[in-house]
Formats: sequence, C-alpha cells, structure tokens
Amino acid sequence: MDQLIDAFAAELCAHDLPAAQTAAALLGRLTVTPGAGRTGGFTPRYLDVAMAAAHTHPLTAHFAAIAPRVSWVEVSKRPMPASFAGRYSYCEIVGQDPTSIPAVDIRIGAYLQFPDTCYPLHWHAAEELYLPLSGTAEWTRDGVDSEPAPPGTLIRHASNERHATRTLSEPLLALWAWIGDLDFYSYGIEGV
Repeated sequence: MDQLIDAFAAELCAHDLPAAQTAAALLGRLTVTPGAGRTGGFTPRYLDVAMAAAHTHPLTAHFAAIAPRVSWVEVSKRPMPASFAGRYSYCEIVGQDPTSIPAVDIRIGAYLQFPDTCYPLHWHAAEELYLPLSGTAEWTRDGVDSEPAPPGTLIRHASNERHATRTLSEPLLALWAWIGDLDFYSYGIEGV
C-alpha cells in the first residue's frame, strides 16, 4: 500500500493543478499502519484485462500488487440508471470506509468501468481527480465533451461540476482522489 500511495502522491505532485498539489500533500502526511486497508474480496470482471492492456501507466504495477487485497464494491448504495448498474466496480483505499486506511481529509481509491459503458452525468461536493492507469475514455464536464484521454492524463472535476465518463472498446482502470467536502451523500446522478 505504501508504494502505491507514495507513487500516486509523486504523480499528483508533478502536475500544476492546485487540487493535485493539495492531494499530494495530504497523501504525504498520511500514516499507514501495518495491515491497514487489507481486507481482500472478489476480483471484479475486466480487472485482469485492464491491468494486462498494452498501454498502461507505470502506477499499474503498484496497483496490481495490492488489487487482490482491496475491498471492491460492485453495487452502489445509491440507485443507478439501468444502463450503468453492474457495469463498474470501485474501491476506497484511503478514506472513511471501514475497510480503508483511515483519513479524514482525503479519499483515494481505484475505479474500474467496463468497456462500451457510459457513467451518466453525476456530481458531488468533493473536488475529484482521476488518473487513468489503463484504457482510454471520453470525459464530459458540464455537457462539454473532451478528447479521449489515454492512461496518464490527469482529469479534474470541480466541486458539484456535472461530469460523465464513456469507455470505448476497452475497460477503464483509474485511481481517483477526493478532496474538500468528502460526504458521499452530496452525490447525485441523472437518470434515477
């Protein structure tokens, strides 16, 4: 876990975005106790495909070392549109989930979205960063589409900015970070 957290912090630190600098500093102050955040669980569909892709970010190797030990979630506690339900998995590595490394001022984790899937427009109070490790996806912010973003492209979503993600023919595996207002109850999604 330490190696992934340190490598993610270094990657964030290399970007000029204030949110990336804040997240890197918060991760730099994190204390990881032995055994924290190591619960294990199921392996999500497409995870092996995503980690074995031809074009991956170097952090993929660090994530692969811990992937079997994280607690993946396949079903959200919130209702999801039928077109998206069951087509993604995520885990929280650092944050407030009982299975994660405890932190009150940052949440980080991994996100896996299946091929040919649209994560509909959604929003939350937290400022969010995504670092795709594998897979190229199209990212929409406030209704404006962007060019497909390959692995290594840092994606930022401002607080309460409506955003969506569409995968193409390959799954998306990304690390994510939330800073600011970390309350999951601020989350909303179109179509439910």
